[in-house]
Amino acid sequence: MKLQHTKHETKKAKKPQKQYRQLIDVVGAAIQGMKISRGYFMQSAVARSLQKKFPAKKVLQEVPLGSKQFKSEKHKVDIVVIDDIAQTVQLFSVKSEGISNTDPKQNVGLPQMADAFESAKIKWPEFTVTFEVLRTGGEQILEWEVAGFHTHSTSDYIGADIFELVVEEANAKFIGNIDRFIEEAKVTNLEQVNLLHLIAKTMIQPIIR
Repeated sequence: MKLQHTKHETKKAKKPQKQYRQLIDVVGAAIQGMKISRGYFMQSAVARSLQKKFPAKKVLQEVPLGSKQFKSEKHKVDIVVIDDIAQTVQLFSVKSEGISNTDPKQNVGLPQMADAFESAKIKWPEFTVTFEVLRTGGEQILEWEVAGFHTHSTSDYIGADIFELVVEEANAKFIGNIDRFIEEAKVTNLEQVNLLHLIAKTMIQPIIR
C-alpha cells in the first residue's frame, strides 16, 4: 500500500509541470503577438508621417516583391514611396532597436532586402530604386551599408517633432491592443494578465533622438 501511495503522489506531481509548460506556451504566444502588434503600429505611423512629408508622392505599405527566401517567393517591403515625377522608388524597412544583438547576415533581413531590391528594379525599370532602413536610433549595420542599404535615424528623417507624435500614437494603439492578444492566448488568471500588461509596458517603443 505504501508503494502505491508513492506512485499516486508521483502522478499528481506531474500535472503542475504540464500546466506550467502550457502557461509558458500561451504567455509566449501573447508576447509574440505583442511584438508583432508593436511593429505594425510603428510602421503604420511612420508611413502616415512620410505621406505628410511627401504629399505629392504615393506611400504604400506591405508591398510584395520577389524574394527567393520564402516559399511564396514574395517579401513584403514595409513601406514604398513612389515619385512619378522624379521617377524614383524608395523602399523602406522600418526597424526598432531590438535587432542590435542579432546577426544581420542571418534572418534579420539582408537576403530578403537584396532580393526585393532587385525585384523592384525589374518592376519599375524606368525609375531609380533605393532601399533604405529607418531605425529608431539610426545605428548603422556594416553588412547593410556594404550592400547599399543605408540606415537613417527615424526621427532625423521624418523630423523630431513628428517622430515624437508618431511614437506616442503607436504606443497608445499598441497598449490598447494588448487585451486582444491576452484573450487569444487564453490567459485568464488575473495575476498573469497583470504580468503581461507589465511586460507590454517594457516593450513600448522608446523616443530616441
